[in-house]
Amino acid sequence: MSNTTDVLTKVNSLKPNPYGQLLLPFLESIELRIRTEIFSEEDPTYTPDALILSAPDDCIYYLYLFSVIDFLNGEYGKYENSSAEFNAALNKLAVSVTEKRSHSNRRIKLW
Repeated sequence: MSNTTDVLTKVNSLKPNPYGQLLLPFLESIELRIRTEIFSEEDPTYTPDALILSAPDDCIYYLYLFSVIDFLNGEYGKYENSSAEFNAALNKLAVSVTEKRSHSNRRIKLW
């Protein structure tokens, strides 16, 4: 599992920005959205030391924060691209989780 410190450190090193800790609420919001919409948690909680996604799926956090940085910088062309990449990765995760759930609920009738 990833943690908040690791994600922010990596984001700030890959895409230098003046926002630093101001990105924390954005990270929290995407974590809660993933827990609610993808993993169907009814009462999700944000735990900075234990984000729900781990590698390679944790790239979703980076892509989301990259798009937030582009938006805050007023670089709307870049924002459109980074937002599209984020949405594609999030949709891919949703499909993957849905497939895993459907396979685990599948029963085989032998006769």
